[in-house]
Amino acid sequence: LDAERLVRRELHGYVIARLSPARLEHLYQLSGALLDLSIDCASRPDCIAPPQGMSRTAAYPDAMTELLHEIAAGQANHELTAYAVGVTNRLLPARRYEPLVFTEATQDLETIRSLWNRRTFDGLRVSLRAYHDSRIERADSLARLLAAEAGDA
Repeated sequence: LDAERLVRRELHGYVIARLSPARLEHLYQLSGALLDLSIDCASRPDCIAPPQGMSRTAAYPDAMTELLHEIAAGQANHELTAYAVGVTNRLLPARRYEPLVFTEATQDLETIRSLWNRRTFDGLRVSLRAYHDSRIERADSLARLLAAEAGDA
């Protein structure tokens, strides 16, 4: 947990590491970069993995996480997939609050899902950049909601 930066060492043991605005920004930047690499790999005809079939009944945080996992796994580089999935998972707590901060969150999900399913890689790349850039711009709002949930506000 310490190596994944999910906890941090303090004087008398470990505490859960909070997602500060700067940390959220960095995680969203890293997620965007890793998914961009995944799309580069997936756009080669010999590397495309078949769609895994997404659940359309899952709530937004789980549906977006599942979709980003599928995009990360849609190419042959297993190390890239593992890192992209790991970063995606670390953003799940913030993703629970995305619909409160971004009124277009559900539409973002549907657009990204549609582009991925149609293998429209250029459009997918643009949509994922817009998704990540908007989250980076509002990382402070997401971090405040996370802090309030933890009782730190």
